[in-house]
Amino acid sequence: MRFFKSNAEAEVRWKVDDVVAALRRRYDSVDKASHEDMDGALQWYSVRFNNLKFAIGFMQTGPGSGEILEIGLLAVFQGFQPGPDFVAEVNRLLHISILSEEGNGQMFLLFSIGMKGNYDDKLFNGILSSWERDLMLAIQKLNGADKSFSALFPMAQSEIAQRLALNTNPRTDENPDIDLVGSFLGAKATAKSLCGSCDGRGKRGFLARECEVCDGSGFVQAR
Repeated sequence: MRFFKSNAEAEVRWKVDDVVAALRRRYDSVDKASHEDMDGALQWYSVRFNNLKFAIGFMQTGPGSGEILEIGLLAVFQGFQPGPDFVAEVNRLLHISILSEEGNGQMFLLFSIGMKGNYDDKLFNGILSSWERDLMLAIQKLNGADKSFSALFPMAQSEIAQRLALNTNPRTDENPDIDLVGSFLGAKATAKSLCGSCDGRGKRGFLARECEVCDGSGFVQAR
């Protein structure tokens, strides 16, 4: 399946070598696809994230150019039997990717983004962090509704941590209308509200472009 689009006129400076080096700093296993699995300007790598595998593809300006037009991420899940509304439910929660139900009992988790300008390590690692979040969320949903998401974070099982992090609802029967934003975050926070354009994500669309309304912060001035 292809989810790349070629745009040879774009000015591209991100290099395959820079991106692969960043992947190898972050993950234990990053393997280049064999020569037989190459597809012209499209170059694939297999990445292992703990016991999970995903593929990252680079659409280059030309075969072997090493200059990236677009980066794609793909994880394939097979052999699961989710409910009829599973894909729609998960897609409402994903941050940068989309889950697609394919034939043969497979589901594809997909993300792609066009690259321009100089390589930005902070930006790329931010993309990977968001991708890992989406992977964990999809797996948690596959795990079953009765399984706690906190099980993915061992530190969250600590009773000490739970006590230190406890936030109790300040609303009472006598004061049911206490403003939670002002109560927890202070008076300055009440001047802000979630951006309605991106629902507070700071990003829009499957390509996770920065929201122009809130400049990527996820918040706007309250009216």
